[in-house]
Amino acid sequence: MFKLNKVYLTLVSVIAVLCTTVSVLAVNTAGKPKKEKTYANTYEELLDKKGFIYGVNLPWFGKSDTRTQTFGKNPITGKEAVYDHDWATEALTNIKAIGFDSVRTWIFTGWGGTTMNKDGCITGLSDDFIPNITDYMEIAESLGLTVCPILVPHPLQSTENAELTMATIYNEKATEKYIKNALNPLLDALKPYEKSIIGIDVYCEPEADTQEKAGVITGSYMDVIKRFINSEITAVRSKMPNVPIMVSAGQNRNTEFYNDMDLDILGLDEYNDKGEAETIKSLNTVHGVWMTECGAKDDKNLSDEFNNKNLLNFYENTKAQGYKACFAWHYAGG
Repeated sequence: MFKLNKVYLTLVSVIAVLCTTVSVLAVNTAGKPKKEKTYANTYEELLDKKGFIYGVNLPWFGKSDTRTQTFGKNPITGKEAVYDHDWATEALTNIKAIGFDSVRTWIFTGWGGTTMNKDGCITGLSDDFIPNITDYMEIAESLGLTVCPILVPHPLQSTENAELTMATIYNEKATEKYIKNALNPLLDALKPYEKSIIGIDVYCEPEADTQEKAGVITGSYMDVIKRFINSEITAVRSKMPNVPIMVSAGQNRNTEFYNDMDLDILGLDEYNDKGEAETIKSLNTVHGVWMTECGAKDDKNLSDEFNNKNLLNFYENTKAQGYKACFAWHYAGG
């Protein structure tokens, strides 16, 4: 069994007790047959039945330095995909056995899985990408585990090759190529697994990719990133209209920035050493809220004992504050 990085197997009993309590309360004690409810999507159904969603991030497979070629070959670095059926099966099986309801997984990290021309315009998908994505979704579906694909997880992983990396974001024509040649084919491949998809995160931590943060001329400003995100939202709504759409904001965020966007959920990535969560009221958001990443902030606080307590505080505090879900950072990795 893989080591669970920052989330340990001692969480099993706690999460199991919390989930069982919700299930027991949901029993129809009168014994009368209930009219079967209908739901718009899997997220709505899961939230109604459980009251709160316990999740974990599985952003990449193996070591973090492979993150830009998880499901397909990376067109910028030339590195081959690291996806492995047996690794994915064991990881997702363990995640399900621990008691998690859902897993968040990075997709186009550093544009891995796409093909690209010399100007940074995406021309298609690598041959291995769709077969690997399909295999991953098949495994999750067989386990009854829901998935939240994260389409663009802060692509500017480093300033190296920044112009190629960010062209799809700041160049409107390149954005159109991404939608046509990569995103739409991905959504077509995901459509048969819609029952296993809890939501689609179109952009993770856009704040990290702004010019002022990246310090490179090819970085985008938030209004440019908003245009890109809105293009993704339009594509997802067209292909999978019932699936909730979200953006997960990083720290140093302006949550009100997202209020005029056609989102169902706003995700927050939060790292602190007390497991604290901002109040919903203080966020001034019009969207439902998830804690999409959480964990210790200080590198000195990485012991099993500290992280067990800290992560349980995150789960308990987000639930108490009215968040709909909380996802720990993260399973396995390096």
